Amino acid sequence: MPRRKSPHRGSPAPHPRPIARRPLQWITTVLLLLLPIVFLRTLPDAFEFPKMELLATGAVLILALGAIQESARIGASGATSWLAALPPRLTAWVRADPLGAGVVAYLGSAFVSTVFSMRPALSLFGAPESLAGLKTAMATASVFFASRSLASSQRWFHVMTSFASVAAAIAAGYALLQLLHLDPYTWAGTSTFGGENRIFGTLAHPNMLGAYLVMSLPLTAQIATRATNRLVKMAWMVVIAETLLVLITTLSRGAWIGLGAASAAYLLLVARAARATGSPSETRARAPAAGFLWPAVFAVFTIVLLLISAPRLRSALFQRISQIGNLSAPTTQSRLQLWNAGLRIGAEHPILGVGVDCYGNAFPAYRSAEYVRIEWGGNPTKAHNEMINIFATQGSLGVIAALAVVLLAARAVWRSTASRNPAVRGDAVAAGSALAGFAVQALTGFTVVAVGALAAALAGWLGWAQDAGALRPDPVRSAGGPSGRNRIAGLIVFACAVALFVPFVVNPWRAARMEYEASRNPMGSPVRTEGYGRAAALLPWYDRYEREAGRSLLIEAFQSSDPDEAWRTLERARQAFENAIRIDRGSGVLRVYLALVLSSEVRLRPTSEGRARVREVAIDAVARDPLNPYVIGVAEQSLMGAELDAEAEGLAHRGARLYPDFAQPFADLGSMALRQGRYGDATDTLAIAVRKDWRGDMQGQARAWETLSTAYLRLKKYEEAQAAAESALRLNAALPAASANRLEAIRLRAGRD
Repeated sequence: MPRRKSPHRGSPAPHPRPIARRPLQWITTVLLLLLPIVFLRTLPDAFEFPKMELLATGAVLILALGAIQESARIGASGATSWLAALPPRLTAWVRADPLGAGVVAYLGSAFVSTVFSMRPALSLFGAPESLAGLKTAMATASVFFASRSLASSQRWFHVMTSFASVAAAIAAGYALLQLLHLDPYTWAGTSTFGGENRIFGTLAHPNMLGAYLVMSLPLTAQIATRATNRLVKMAWMVVIAETLLVLITTLSRGAWIGLGAASAAYLLLVARAARATGSPSETRARAPAAGFLWPAVFAVFTIVLLLISAPRLRSALFQRISQIGNLSAPTTQSRLQLWNAGLRIGAEHPILGVGVDCYGNAFPAYRSAEYVRIEWGGNPTKAHNEMINIFATQGSLGVIAALAVVLLAARAVWRSTASRNPAVRGDAVAAGSALAGFAVQALTGFTVVAVGALAAALAGWLGWAQDAGALRPDPVRSAGGPSGRNRIAGLIVFACAVALFVPFVVNPWRAARMEYEASRNPMGSPVRTEGYGRAAALLPWYDRYEREAGRSLLIEAFQSSDPDEAWRTLERARQAFENAIRIDRGSGVLRVYLALVLSSEVRLRPTSEGRARVREVAIDAVARDPLNPYVIGVAEQSLMGAELDAEAEGLAHRGARLYPDFAQPFADLGSMALRQGRYGDATDTLAIAVRKDWRGDMQGQARAWETLSTAYLRLKKYEEAQAAAESALRLNAALPAASANRLEAIRLRAGRD
């Protein structure tokens, strides 16, 4: 039956609405609203993890709706006919939707890289510190295809961008509370600049907040432009001013550059729309520029007031701006080191990379001493450049697929801005500007869940908008009334959705809750150990749970006064670290923990075989992470504990050469000199160590002062011994040897006098 011709010139005729259309719209809009703003403080990762779980839940529901829709097609045409029609349908789909085909090709690349990954399970689920595995890619793609399916509704762009803009307003509003020091919560581990905490809103980091606000600005401007009610228009103008203000105060250089790219893209696309339609006046009337004047004036006025009233922020802004083109700035140097490592990883794994989301696992072998001096021991999970990160983790195959998606999206923007439909042209200008800002800032950062979902939704709409003038057949044939076959198919779809939901959403959520509860107990607590053990049993592919259980058991063994009980606890710790190493076979950190456990066992029950095992594991750990000062330091102490001083001295000298300002290698050399009876060397070296950089390790510095006081006593320098012991006690009043040394020094000084 022929369809009615659309009353809107150039727009596709309305389709009979499938049953799944309304639930699909609800799911997608709820995701776009909640992903940027949801967080939960009762999780180890209060921000990105709940967003990822929400996105995965929505993806399962979207997939279930798609499966129900396709089962209706099968029920209507029969399985044989459906299979016979599948190849021509796929061919027609690729021709009609090249952007969607590009997204599928990228997912195919990610799938292959996951199969051949250095850690396939991690690539599938995503590294918990990163959450960018195949699971995330598939879930984000589901938002793309949902938006693509909903785009034929003339109101979808307005609905989609309205929800996203409301979310941006909420995120920016919370950031303003942080800027005014009115945040009801206290957060640890926040980014700082110039001694001040940077605002991050509801997106965990200022750079991620800035990236989202860059995308939302042109969308909000388009909504304000199309608003007919004066109060509504003014409300959106206030949102624009708020968003711009917060974007600037994030101090995110990548976001600022992205904003510049979005503005340039806007001007280019407006000019493109004017040339394509041959009606500049119509384009100007429809484009977001018509609504930019008053929001821009209000935003500039607000920013001027802010700069006048907040001199410390003004200073930070000017300093941050000066760093944009400064290659010697520490954060710029850090990124250059990450990019270099990513390129080297990709060069050694050129086809498929090391595996999706495995940058952090591969990085230690490519770590540079310069990076350590800048970031000090941090282990990044991203290259802070999307293309380099893809090259490292998915190889050239992934890069080609990603570039294809970028080029096809740019093609969709270019074609959409020449649409015969004025509304589509204006919306395409806004969407294209938002995606341009997203793409440019991603060259200095990485994509998080909320940002990726909004980009996917906009790209999905553009996939439809580029051919908005062409009539499309209805994608779903009516299946008629309910039948027994359809009910069975629905039950099968439901069972499959549950089968996906449990391992991809429920189990990670339960494990995260177990981790949170366990982490609230002190190190060495049996409750903490049990909690991490339960989480490890639930997610056996995640090494951190086994590692944390092992660390807690190690502390518990140190605290035990019963040698037999300590031995049994050390055996459990050793088993936990060996389990973790089986999960992550390339980790030097896990191996150095194992070396520390083995060294503790040797102290309790010395054997030549035990010492040989300590030597083997410690040297292997350093070989796998050769420039990590933490690995080198713990390996030194493991070897010292097993009385392997020659090997320990070699590592300590190596650490001192690599990081001459770091105190720990000097303290270890001094401790070994004291043990060997070289008291003069011990005092000289320890006196240097206590005045070097301890990187916040006050307990280590206190022990060094304590050891120095012992060395002075051996040399009969009682005044220096007393002073060193008192320095140790000022840092840690509970050090028994320091207390004893102080009293002994006072007694001997009195006797000498």
